[in-house]
Amino acid sequence: MLTFQWWEGATWLRARDRMKNPEYITITAFAQLCGVSAKTLRFYSEIGLFRPAFIDPRTRYRFYLQAQLRDFARIQAMRDCGASLAETRQALRGTPSAPEKKRLLQRLRDAKLDAIDEARRSLAWIEGALQDLEKQFPLHVTIKYCAAVKVASLRTDLKHYAEVHQHEKLLWRAVAPEGRLHGVLWHRCADGGVLEGEPFVEAKHGTVCPAAYQLSELPAAHVARAFSSFDDNEAEATYVGLSSWIRARGYKLAGARREIYRGQLLEIQYPLQ
Repeated sequence: MLTFQWWEGATWLRARDRMKNPEYITITAFAQLCGVSAKTLRFYSEIGLFRPAFIDPRTRYRFYLQAQLRDFARIQAMRDCGASLAETRQALRGTPSAPEKKRLLQRLRDAKLDAIDEARRSLAWIEGALQDLEKQFPLHVTIKYCAAVKVASLRTDLKHYAEVHQHEKLLWRAVAPEGRLHGVLWHRCADGGVLEGEPFVEAKHGTVCPAAYQLSELPAAHVARAFSSFDDNEAEATYVGLSSWIRARGYKLAGARREIYRGQLLEIQYPLQ
């Protein structure tokens, strides 16, 4: 017991001597010098990223050396570049080679560029939403992934848009589309001088398809989509708005425009590259 008390007292005396050393500074003072909070320093200590030079065995107060300021500056620089805590910890283990440093910095640069691109897309979306507030038919565009679907269809040239309804009726009678996905693929529009549409209906397993129609797969795609009523003016405004939305964001069309019938609504989809 006496031996233990003597050892404990000696440890405390050494700790007291360290605390009197001007090189040791409190966690509060060190945090101020680093421009962070004491809470951040405690957290970094708990995860083993940056530990104090000394911890008082009685009070558990943390003390740092001024020489540690450069080490912490290195951590701050990496965090400011976007490095994760794991990447920072890995980089601080030993001395990374020049190629390792280059690879890390290249990854951080690529991540920042991706973030900038995402911010630009978000900003363009907000600007478009602000402009839509002034339009007769506000446009709400979202991007979604559509899985591949097996369909029965008929691709044909048309004299005018309304003509497609006749082909739709014949297709529906032949394939019985009740409760199934159905709509029209527009390959070419009247603006280009030729109107070409393709009414389609989802072909379930065992669907019997007459010879006049073809069975194929509507490919999987990420699509920009918006909804419209069947009113011709609103539908046209939705097509125009979707085209503008895609151009403004640098997307490119990847396939025929899709009209999907959703009860009393049209879901207009533009497949994207």
